Amino acid sequence: MFFKRVNGKSHLEYKTDESGKTPLVLKILVPILAVFVVFYGFRLWTFHRQLQDIRPSDILEIRIAGQGKKLVIHDRREISTLLQEMKSAGSWIPNHPKTKQHVVMTFVLEEDEIDCSMETLQDIDSDYVYIDMTDSGFNMGHRKSQYFYQYLKSKGVID
Repeated sequence: MFFKRVNGKSHLEYKTDESGKTPLVLKILVPILAVFVVFYGFRLWTFHRQLQDIRPSDILEIRIAGQGKKLVIHDRREISTLLQEMKSAGSWIPNHPKTKQHVVMTFVLEEDEIDCSMETLQDIDSDYVYIDMTDSGFNMGHRKSQYFYQYLKSKGVID
């Protein structure tokens, strides 16, 4: 497969081998890649849907661990605020970040947990926390939040 310009327009051209048959590598690789994209895309979509659908009453507690300090939050108002801030945190795509401090925040639900790895970074927006969200080992996106930086700092979890 390659792009070819015909009459000033790009066209995707599919090239077979000399016998006119599709190469075995493509027969194997394309279906595997398609399954991965569909599976991962579906997981990503359902995860973000799940995050948006969570209500503060669904959360049993929030655990925060980092820098030798552990917090467990049961206060309903604080849980509600943290959940709302997580939902509204802006997305961010990192480019080789260097971690300065690391914190893990876990939203504990009745039958599930959502882990958020939060990091302060060297030389990049020093008053923000960068958030990697994971579900069963799958990376579900990156976010960036100034609120969580201030919150974690006020609790003494980061410097």
